Amino acid sequence: MQNIQKFNTGKNNDGDKSRKQTLLSQEVSIVHKERLPYWDLLKLFLIFLVIWGHCIRGFSTSDYVGSIIYRIIYSFHMPLFMMISGYFSVSSMSMEIVSFLQKKFWNLIYPCLIWGAILWGVLECLFSFHYGSDSFSISGILKDYYWLSNFWFLKSCFICYVLAYIGLKSAKRRWYILPTTLIVSQFISPFFVSFMYPCFIIGIVLRKRPVFFNWIIKHRLTLSVLFLLMLILWDEQVWVKSHGIPSDILDTGIDTWLEILYARIFRLSIGIVGSIAVVGLFSSFFRLNTKSIIVQTCCDWGRYTLYIYILQAVLLEQGLSHFICLDNIGTTMYELIVTPLISFILLYFFIYISKVMSYSPLLEKWLWGKTGLVIKYRRTAEKGHRRRACGCRQRVSAG
Repeated sequence: MQNIQKFNTGKNNDGDKSRKQTLLSQEVSIVHKERLPYWDLLKLFLIFLVIWGHCIRGFSTSDYVGSIIYRIIYSFHMPLFMMISGYFSVSSMSMEIVSFLQKKFWNLIYPCLIWGAILWGVLECLFSFHYGSDSFSISGILKDYYWLSNFWFLKSCFICYVLAYIGLKSAKRRWYILPTTLIVSQFISPFFVSFMYPCFIIGIVLRKRPVFFNWIIKHRLTLSVLFLLMLILWDEQVWVKSHGIPSDILDTGIDTWLEILYARIFRLSIGIVGSIAVVGLFSSFFRLNTKSIIVQTCCDWGRYTLYIYILQAVLLEQGLSHFICLDNIGTTMYELIVTPLISFILLYFFIYISKVMSYSPLLEKWLWGKTGLVIKYRRTAEKGHRRRACGCRQRVSAG
């Protein structure tokens, strides 16, 4: 009997291997379908950095580019946001082109248009009231493009989605299309697409090839040290030269061209290195530490980053920053104590508004372009969060 079992085992080695591979692929797909808590924690951390950076820039008339804290924040936080968008874009890439464009339009472009129109209308009313002007009119929306320039990240994300969709859909027949989209993206200057799209692609690679994700976790300390070393070179001059091409570039010499090229390559590199270093640190620390009440609450808050991003653009960038000036505070206290404290308060305020607005299906639909399925999913996620939080409290009280 044992010989028969050994014979059958040897005969079915190939079948066992295929079954193991099938089970492994199923486990990977299950992990990808679950909402991993540390991603929500990471998004909450990043949206806090967005608010902090805008507070540093908005509440003082001094040159914010000279702020070391500001440059550190802007070295990686938006590239990492785009990397996360790429990581979770894989499911959308299998959709038909019409459904794909419709979904991304309602998720990304529609909130820009509706909130841009609201912002434009409010600003026009305020200016008309303040200056006693009768310039406010609906026809003015066709002439004033100011409101179209807000919410740049969402528009950049939409362009990255479209480029990646074209590249991935064509890669099966023409492998060179995806690298071509990377080259094309470097000539798309609006909305920082040239810096954002490579990060978006890296996010897709991390999702499709878990071996790279494991490599990042394994080398997280090395990547963190490399990022810190790159921050030493991330000075004010590199920042300025990486933020666009001067209008008189054709009249300059080769040295200026090389300086701008170096600044742009360095900015892209520090964004990628900083992003993957933070991903490695967060995933290794929070992957097994997600059971506490504080972590669960922060995970719940991390689901509202789209809402918070738009609310802070409207209320902070175009509102509070025009009325609050803190020039009389010392630089160290301003950057390390005052603005972080204000950022925490504003973050909690924006989360509260987001949660209140999410309770109304009508507001979800008309202000955010959310469908009934998305609203139902959020309700289910919130119920699951409450159950987990109650379980944490019961374990704490039992202990």
